[in-house]
Amino acid sequence: MPEDAVCTASSSVIEEVTGDLFDSPDNAVLIHACNCLGSWGAGIAKAFKTKYPAAYKVHHDYCKATSNESLIGTTQLITPQHEDYKKADSGLKKKHWIACLFTSVGYGKPTKTRPGMDKPDAILENTRKSLKDLKTQLLKIEHEAEGEGVGSIPGELWSCKINSGLFAVDWADTRRVMEEELKSLGRTVTVASPERS
Repeated sequence: MPEDAVCTASSSVIEEVTGDLFDSPDNAVLIHACNCLGSWGAGIAKAFKTKYPAAYKVHHDYCKATSNESLIGTTQLITPQHEDYKKADSGLKKKHWIACLFTSVGYGKPTKTRPGMDKPDAILENTRKSLKDLKTQLLKIEHEAEGEGVGSIPGELWSCKINSGLFAVDWADTRRVMEEELKSLGRTVTVASPERS
């Protein structure tokens, strides 16, 4: 590199990688977008349900006990559940926190018994609110850990391309919202996407 060349570092808080979200480091926070109905029945949410059944039960029970109006635009931060990482045949699994961003009240098309998916603009606004709530919760946990010596605090932030799957929101729009809302945390969010075959 020439001596007079200027190297500029990216100021992005988002680092996109190819790989499996669930291979993230021990104690990482796995961020994904959810509906408010407690359903992890399709898309990446279904993979969360398979890999973290105890966390899913916590999530489902929380949604059933809380009104949609109270959930939308918030985040449920689920601590690592012992049943999900206890010793398995392949050894001790990694502990992961799960951040459920309530970005749409429902999913799919509305039916007589449930609301459908929110419009993209509403999903983006709810994403913004949910990320603010996540940031508040993370800062509170870190502050309490400093004052009281809490042993387990959330580690690295990892995410899928939230909203871009079944909620059909353009990833570039959600990424911009994530950049704006999480920049003040001073932490990188690693966004993992599977390899395309």
